[in-house]
Amino acid sequence: MLYSLHAIALALIFALSPAMPVDRAEELADGFTAATEDVDELLGLTVTAWHEGQFRLDVQTCRVRGDGGRALTLFQLHRHWRGGFSDRDVCATLSLQAQLALRALRSCRGSGTSRRAFARYTGRRLQDAEVSRRVATLARLRRLVEGYGGR
Repeated sequence: MLYSLHAIALALIFALSPAMPVDRAEELADGFTAATEDVDELLGLTVTAWHEGQFRLDVQTCRVRGDGGRALTLFQLHRHWRGGFSDRDVCATLSLQAQLALRALRSCRGSGTSRRAFARYTGRRLQDAEVSRRVATLARLRRLVEGYGGR
């Protein structure tokens, strides 16, 4: 790999949110790369955080919750994916959020980057438009990574 995983994480984040402040992008990259050293898993985390929480700090810190208040963090983790951690602990630490999301993606289907994993993670059908959007984002980001020599 020509670039560090952290540099690739930054490139992925800026590809999705070009106007993001650098310090915020660094925080996200640090949290995501603390959870994995694998490019495919990083792709899955980045796609999930983007589509679930748009990288918003208020979603990350649980000031804004989804699914009627049941889903927390950028990854919209439901209780069964939180590994017994308290809401407070999960909401306080991005690296823990990423670790829990990665565990969920892995349990949904191996690498966590397939259509099936996204469908299972979201509770939607394989051909659902939201699943298709995630798959399209994944393909776009994968091309970017390949351009960096990361695969």
